[in-house]
Amino acid sequence: MYKTCFLGIMVMVGIMASWHQEQVEMLDGFTYACHAGNRGSILERACPLLSEGNRPESFLPLLTFLSVAAEFQTRMIAIGNGTYGVMIPPHSKVTYNLQRIASRSRLGSSTSPRDIVASFCDMSDRAQGRIEALRQQLQSSSSRTSLPPITRIAGNSSGPRVQGKVVIITGANSALGIGRASAHQFAENGARAIYICDESGSNLAAHKKEINAAYPGVDVHCWRFDAADEAQVKAVVDDALNRYGRLDVFFANAGITGSNVAFTDFTDAEFMDVLRINTLSVFLAAKYAAPAMMKTCSEKPRSCGSIIGTASVAGLRSNAGSTPYSASKAAVVSLAQTIAYQLAGSNVRVNAICPGLIETGMTAPIYEAARARGSDRKIGQLNPLRRGGQADEIARVALFLGSDESSYVNGQAWAVCGGLSAGHPHVPGNLA
Repeated sequence: MYKTCFLGIMVMVGIMASWHQEQVEMLDGFTYACHAGNRGSILERACPLLSEGNRPESFLPLLTFLSVAAEFQTRMIAIGNGTYGVMIPPHSKVTYNLQRIASRSRLGSSTSPRDIVASFCDMSDRAQGRIEALRQQLQSSSSRTSLPPITRIAGNSSGPRVQGKVVIITGANSALGIGRASAHQFAENGARAIYICDESGSNLAAHKKEINAAYPGVDVHCWRFDAADEAQVKAVVDDALNRYGRLDVFFANAGITGSNVAFTDFTDAEFMDVLRINTLSVFLAAKYAAPAMMKTCSEKPRSCGSIIGTASVAGLRSNAGSTPYSASKAAVVSLAQTIAYQLAGSNVRVNAICPGLIETGMTAPIYEAARARGSDRKIGQLNPLRRGGQADEIARVALFLGSDESSYVNGQAWAVCGGLSAGHPHVPGNLA
């Protein structure tokens, strides 16, 4: 009982000490009081599991705890001027125990209870240490259940989600593009190095400067090449391995739409050019990224990685759009599914993202024409959200797929289309 009472007293004393040693008063010979000050936040710091808010009543759980520990009845009284007190009857167990504590310390048995409390307030550091120990003990006790612990596969989502990872992104030149938005997401979430790649280099240097300014701890490398050029794809992967000894994410995002004409008007060369950029580039990314992701180093002790291909909702359902474009994007989905099986056991995952209508450099003509006609509000009206999407909305899915949070996601086509692929297109208005 002595230990229990001592713990209760020290909790109360520790709270007094944490109030910056504010005035301790004795009222009418039987009430110990302390200026409340920021009483709610102090209580929450001391015993968060016992706090119910920022009101005086939030002290009651703690006082109940103290009354059990010390075997006495107590209650709060309002003294005025923001001061609250603890009613302690004279000759109570608390007074008796305070005197016992004093008799075993340098204070002496004749020391008054008030002076004992004030003396302990002077030992604020030690009191705070006891408070922290009690807080951890209470948290540990409250969290102890009969349920087994949760097996966690990734860190806290509020922290860096791709800490230390090396990332390659193709199709990263457009100022409005998914590649640029994705590079920012990976940089913001702790990537060690990001390769921004595109056949056009008009904006790459500006993107690099922008990322370096916002995230100075990230290495940014600009590579200008055709994403369907096998030698160049191999070269950028080799460079990542030579520099960092690892490759973690390859986002194969390069793509073109091709001409918006009837399929009978396409030449075979035009058809194959769309498939070359949209499909072959993803195949080559997987061909060279997968073996690189299986390599280990001191910072990456096991085989793992994420290959992401940009497909399209047009690859999931038919429409009246470009035939080679839709075919090429359907092929990307099939590549993700097939390669995921061929990489079984490697812990290298392959997935496809299927955007709907997103405002990017590639779709800019559609948006510009709609704005010129004053019909831009109709963009995306066929999907349940009734709007087009933003590049950042795709980038955040790419970040998820590139992080350990998606460690059990493999061989999937992620539709990010406002719900367009969920059913038949909804045309607003009367049908007849």
